[in-house]
Amino acid sequence: MPPLATVVIVAWNGADLIDECLDAVATQELPDSFVVSVIDNASSDATVAHVSRHPVGAELVRLDRNIGFAGAAELAVRTAVTPFVVLLNQDARPAAGWLAALLAPLLASDSARVAAVTSKVLFVRDGRLNNTGVVVGADGYGRDRGFGSADEGQFDSAEDVFAFSGTAAALRVLAAREVGSFDASFFLYYEDTDLSWRLQLAGWRVRYAPDAVVKHVHAASSDVGSVPFAFYNERNRLLMLAKCAPLSFMAREVARFAAITLLLPWRRLTRVDVPKAHQFRFAVRVRALASFVRLLPNMVAKRRAVTRSASRSRADVTRELGS
Repeated sequence: MPPLATVVIVAWNGADLIDECLDAVATQELPDSFVVSVIDNASSDATVAHVSRHPVGAELVRLDRNIGFAGAAELAVRTAVTPFVVLLNQDARPAAGWLAALLAPLLASDSARVAAVTSKVLFVRDGRLNNTGVVVGADGYGRDRGFGSADEGQFDSAEDVFAFSGTAAALRVLAAREVGSFDASFFLYYEDTDLSWRLQLAGWRVRYAPDAVVKHVHAASSDVGSVPFAFYNERNRLLMLAKCAPLSFMAREVARFAAITLLLPWRRLTRVDVPKAHQFRFAVRVRALASFVRLLPNMVAKRRAVTRSASRSRADVTRELGS
């Protein structure tokens, strides 16, 4: 029988991570077969050598430049020959039975409108919750459900969530393609929430599978305290809102972002306390805003495509952001 799913690991300079990830994938069992693919984002370390000699026999796709997680995920969906694509971070360690539990909601008798399934992700360091799906706040920022909480059974029920986390999630390929798949221009961060929002607008569902458990090193490939994190996190939130949110919502958040940015120098001059994180650095915010403005015409065109594929109004979906 043809494979049911392709497990895709996006790798970048992960020579110290990829073996454990592949070891965990190799233990997975499915009634139908699955294949493993590693998309290497032009690593400069020994990642390719580690993948090549690993006994799991993963297909290796070597890119000549780093196109980011978003670009690699888009490539995976675009070239998939299996009904489902499973995305897995190189610093993730799936538990036994993870893959079968993750795909089960997509194979159930009532799965016709389920487009994605997200895992229960736990921190490797202490077993606390990293992610049980993603919610979007009234400010348009995405947040991991349960982040930092002790895993005490409060997220042990399968349920619909607003968005999946690209850390470890399964996608119905036809559904992802129907709404335009991942947006490669995001490069890093918010590409999963953006796709989830578009799926919601098109009438698809995102499920959380609590039995699909993954241990996650978290931020092993990208430093959440870095300038690139601050830049892509802030810019991509605005890009997502430009495509998916009601115009009033998007305009309010862009105006708020610009106003806070312009006030930062004055606040520092008047000795008002300003957080030290990079997302509150004037230069980083100006660069994010300038990049957003440059990409805005392209987002407007994509917004029209989103509207054409939508079966639900933006206002209706926005009312469900926090769920």
